[in-house]
Amino acid sequence: MDATGTYLCSLARRIWHGYLLEGASCTEALLPLFDSSCVVIGTGRHEFYENLADFMHALELDFSESASIDFEIVDEWYEHRCINKASYLVYGGVHVREKSDDNGALVDMDTRFSLVFRRDAADGEWRIIHVHQSLPYFEQKAGEYYPRTLSEKACEAMEMARRMRELARHDQMTGALNHAAFFDGAEEAIAAQPEGWWCFVSDVDDFKRINDERGHLEGDKALKALAAALLGQAAPDDLVGRIGGDEFAVLARLESAPDAERFACAVRERFAACVAGSVGLVPDISVGFARVEGSFCDALAKADAAMYEAKRSKS
Repeated sequence: MDATGTYLCSLARRIWHGYLLEGASCTEALLPLFDSSCVVIGTGRHEFYENLADFMHALELDFSESASIDFEIVDEWYEHRCINKASYLVYGGVHVREKSDDNGALVDMDTRFSLVFRRDAADGEWRIIHVHQSLPYFEQKAGEYYPRTLSEKACEAMEMARRMRELARHDQMTGALNHAAFFDGAEEAIAAQPEGWWCFVSDVDDFKRINDERGHLEGDKALKALAAALLGQAAPDDLVGRIGGDEFAVLARLESAPDAERFACAVRERFAACVAGSVGLVPDISVGFARVEGSFCDALAKADAAMYEAKRSKS
């Protein structure tokens, strides 16, 4: 039996119990166990200390943050290995969690550690010259040496965040940009490249009548058909948004008024193809457009007025 190794394991246990269960009150008793040049590597990115003074300063901050937390040690184990007559490695694991009245645990930490002890030639006392603490990746599977599962989870989380950002920007029924995303995008696009933009406004004619006579599901189909027509005609860098009710707007880069007229005609043709075969009241749309020459809002107002003029011309 290695009495020295057993003794050093007991010191390691004393350190962990003092740190976790006693808090700041243990500092004075534990301080003599550390060499002044002790190097400590903890689990946090910033937890790298090259001397005892820096480590003790960090420990004070640690104790101040955890003062209100009551920990319990769930499991612990300690092993030792003799390096030479004056050096020992002590390693093991301590599973600690926060006590909770509702049996839940806000902190649940299954940590591994290693301590290097060196015997001081001057006084013969054993002191710690190195501490290393680590936590296993929670998502790393048994037998998985590279944390591929964790990487996959991180990628999934990033993809989910991207999808959530996209969902937050789009109208869920039609797939067009929502009001806020469309206006923000339009202002940014025009600020980056002021020339060559045209604004289009379109809605479904007699939309209320469609809802009243054919039901809201048919009204929804008409909205989806209009969105599909606009999105299908728009270029990849153009913006299509649902700006309210049955009203949609497009910001498109075109060279001339004839190009804008062709764009509007193509949208009407696409919409007609989408609703072909409808029974009873067949939906139709009106489209108005205007060149962006000043502010985007001014162009939008002109396009809106042009759309209503197009409606009146059908009467």
